[in-house]
Amino acid sequence: MNLHQLKEGEVSTADSNTPEPQMVIVAECISDTIINPYNKSQKFPKSSLGLVVVFIDFLVIISFLVFTWILQSSQEAYVKQFRNDTLEMTDFAIRVKRIPHDKKYGDDDEILRAFLTAHF
Repeated sequence: MNLHQLKEGEVSTADSNTPEPQMVIVAECISDTIINPYNKSQKFPKSSLGLVVVFIDFLVIISFLVFTWILQSSQEAYVKQFRNDTLEMTDFAIRVKRIPHDKKYGDDDEILRAFLTAHF
């Protein structure tokens, strides 16, 4: 139907100089193969792309686990070497005999600590 041909009772809103719209339809056949971007002559089916993604994901997870294991073992070795090379409070011990009961100092640990500090 031409835009300029109107039925009875219809009002035209189109300008007489306006061209009629044209519809362009493009149909394309989408390929079921994917071209390797590194080797243009090599093609593989899209269905195998899922397997490639799963395989790469599997490799990433395995490499992450191996990296974590190596990092953990190296950190444990570092901590062991660090403990052997440093002095800590746990390396020393003092044995104190005949500590008086708390009742003698009114159950106040601060007073007992002050007397022990003064003694040593």
